[in-house]
Amino acid sequence: VVAGCSNGIDLSSALSDYISSIPIPDRGQYLVTKTANGVSTGYDNSNIWATAGSIEPTLDLNFARDKQLTNAVTGTNPITFTRGSIGTYTGSDGLLKTAVANEPRFDHNPVTRESLGLLVEEQRTNLLLRSEEFDNAAWNSSPGARSVTADAIASPSGTTTADRITADGTNAAHFVSQTVTVTNTAHTYSVFAKAGTSSTLAIRAFSALGGAFAFFNLSNGTVGTTNAANGSIVAYPNGWYRCIMTFTPSAATGGIGLYIDDTANNTSTGTLHLWGAQLEAGAFATSYTPTTTAAATRNADVAQITGTNFSSWYRQDEGTLYADYATAQTQSGSFPAVASISDGSNSNRIQLSHAGGNRRAVVSSGGSAQFDIQPGAAIANVSARFALSYRAADFATCVNAGSVTAQLSGTVPTTSRLNIGADAAGANPLNGHIRRLTYWKTRLSNTTLQSLTQ
Repeated sequence: VVAGCSNGIDLSSALSDYISSIPIPDRGQYLVTKTANGVSTGYDNSNIWATAGSIEPTLDLNFARDKQLTNAVTGTNPITFTRGSIGTYTGSDGLLKTAVANEPRFDHNPVTRESLGLLVEEQRTNLLLRSEEFDNAAWNSSPGARSVTADAIASPSGTTTADRITADGTNAAHFVSQTVTVTNTAHTYSVFAKAGTSSTLAIRAFSALGGAFAFFNLSNGTVGTTNAANGSIVAYPNGWYRCIMTFTPSAATGGIGLYIDDTANNTSTGTLHLWGAQLEAGAFATSYTPTTTAAATRNADVAQITGTNFSSWYRQDEGTLYADYATAQTQSGSFPAVASISDGSNSNRIQLSHAGGNRRAVVSSGGSAQFDIQPGAAIANVSARFALSYRAADFATCVNAGSVTAQLSGTVPTTSRLNIGADAAGANPLNGHIRRLTYWKTRLSNTTLQSLTQ
């Protein structure tokens, strides 16, 4: 058609750009690697439909690619999603965005801009006030040896709302702080920081809270000295970093400060830029929740498939569940769930989850465990591919193309729903990202499980 165009117009470029947007239903990927401006974007390499041969899935939630809740097999949305508050996430441009209540968040790596998939988090509360207003009286009402210039530069959200903190050169510690009341459980303090004329930030809990501290280098994005705390740092565009300190404070009322240069007295005249401070009860940082006059709560993300939206793709007597995901919650004593097919209780479930830092594939029927395998330890914020196949007296699981663990005994439970990023009872949220969640109406072979999870 293009070659025979009578008016001499070359339609090849337009046709190529059009084709690039057409999904191939029987393969789950895209045809070509060209956008409207001719920039190569690469193929979707996770072509797991072809991996399973002639057996097509009945549910394919490709969150990272599609950035929507649609089943790629049918083109319809089977998921009921709720979150009773706003929630922030990183957009494809690396900037922080805000999703309204009940809007799913499709997150991205702030540096590489890689699509990470659906973000699922537990409920958390930012205990600090005026999280973006370091000139407000909520931040130590006697400023002392520093000054604050409000709205000095563009923040990680792209708006000009980040403040500049300037040390006044006197022989004193230069900081902003806020007084909080906390319990003797793990807390995580985080703030977005950018170097000015100084490149060292220190986060410090005052002595009443136990004296934990962590230093951060804003010129090379590294964590320095820590005391009674774990420190981590995450790069964002335009020289910004999210500096994170996790510690267990004394149960008390006391201050927590952000220091320029160091925590000792000095004569610095340096500057730093700050935005988005957050203190939350928990052993890891979650997405930023802005505050003004009061503490603010981000509600949990809840995603579920029930009723005919569930029965239309599910098979009771056999099947295979696959997930490509990552979680921040892998420490001992945590039980984040990736996906759970159940009747709403832990008595009858087919579930991919974690147990005390290990990945866990479990099948329960009538309250008795039929299959319960922990195929290795999980690493926080590192993507894994995890699969579980079931059939009466024939269960198997595999993670990251490792050895398949199989069992030729056990019964299959009767189920009625799929919880995404939570366990059968809707508890133990993932606190992480689901790139893809796929289901086949058959017990795929052990060899195929290894290929799927490669």
